[in-house]
Amino acid sequence: MSIGEMKFVERALLRRNLLKNIDIRWNKRFVSYEIIEDGIQVHFDDDSIVQGSLLVGCDGARSSVRAQLMPDFRIEDTGTIQVAGRLEQTAEFTQIKNLASNSLVQVLGDQGHSIYMISTEHSWFWSLAWSNSDVTLTKTTHDQ
Repeated sequence: MSIGEMKFVERALLRRNLLKNIDIRWNKRFVSYEIIEDGIQVHFDDDSIVQGSLLVGCDGARSSVRAQLMPDFRIEDTGTIQVAGRLEQTAEFTQIKNLASNSLVQVLGDQGHSIYMISTEHSWFWSLAWSNSDVTLTKTTHDQ
């Protein structure tokens, strides 16, 4: 996927829209899926089976859905700490929003520090990242 094809969607907006038209099975633990002739069949640990046309894996960084889909995928610790949040769009952000409408803004600093901001229709999503070694150095300095 090239950057031109990338779409940013607010998680809450995606969730609301998925909830409108999809029969969601709550409180189930995914075991496996099978591609069948007219869609997908999902198996859960309570021995129940559901058939549908869409499987959305929202089970985090150690996704069981992804593990089956991409068995050779490996998670590697990058040594980076990341925090993220969301800000509502306000009048103060109007000029910035006009410059970066529906865009990813990235600022890279020294020693791998970075901040990303993504503007969507109603919010700014931000992420701040830094090296895990920075935290170790800070703790060592304060402990002495």
